[in-house]
Amino acid sequence: MQNYSKIVRRSRMNKLNQLRIQQKYKINLKNNKNNFAQGISKLKLEKATLNLERLKNKLNSTPFFSQIQNENQTQTDETIESLEKVNLAKIDLQKEIKQYQDKESKLLEQIQTLQKEINSLKQKEGLFSLLSISYQPQFNANYKLSKYNVANPKLIQAPQGGFGIATMQPPLPKDKLTTFAFKINKYNSWVGVGIGICHLQTAYGFNYDMNGNYTSTNHNTYLACAGGYRISSYEGYNGVTNFIYNQGSIIICYYDPTNFKLNLLHLNDGKTYLLDLTNNNGLEMSPCVMLYGNAEVEFI
Repeated sequence: MQNYSKIVRRSRMNKLNQLRIQQKYKINLKNNKNNFAQGISKLKLEKATLNLERLKNKLNSTPFFSQIQNENQTQTDETIESLEKVNLAKIDLQKEIKQYQDKESKLLEQIQTLQKEINSLKQKEGLFSLLSISYQPQFNANYKLSKYNVANPKLIQAPQGGFGIATMQPPLPKDKLTTFAFKINKYNSWVGVGIGICHLQTAYGFNYDMNGNYTSTNHNTYLACAGGYRISSYEGYNGVTNFIYNQGSIIICYYDPTNFKLNLLHLNDGKTYLLDLTNNNGLEMSPCVMLYGNAEVEFI
């Protein structure tokens, strides 16, 4: 029994010794790991410190700063060069724009010169037409608004004002193109005068008074007025046209009974205006003028 007890105690003591040894081994192993980790960290820190010192030395070195300055100078030079190129491009563009404007200005001058030449040719053509006119109607005291005055067979006046028409006779031929012309000696700046044609019998029916008729379409009258107005038995009254004339203007009329047209040419500026006519089954039309205010028109 005593031997058994001794054996048991020895066994327990051996186990305790083993546990102590294992515990001591674990502690030593842990300490070794910590020491190893600390050593690694210390090496990293030393290496980082060494790299930092090298970087400081590089930053403080003259060659490095020179390199940075050279790079900055290169970038600055490139920027300046780019700006100079942009400025040169702007200058070239401005030169091209100026050249284009000069060309445009010269072209406009050429167009204006050409237009003057065209107008001159039209005037010459118109004057030639006037010299060759064989149709020579006359104003008549019986075929006008009562306030008007027939100064002579070619000259009608409105010294007392009024708003009406004066008709010339004989009527226009119904079977061919006929040319006739008027010169504006005086006119009112609003409506002033009107140049065109009308039907004598219809005008006689309303006593040549246009006050109550100019906006209607039953007066058989076709006039282009100096202030840019149109009075038409076919198209009605229109307050705005681009055919404007004034004192000193010469208006040449081309009456085309076959195609029912009356074309007017302002000889002074070459502008034209076309009046369409009603197909009135051969109604005889006569040259006529409308006077408003103190106006005077001459047949030439």
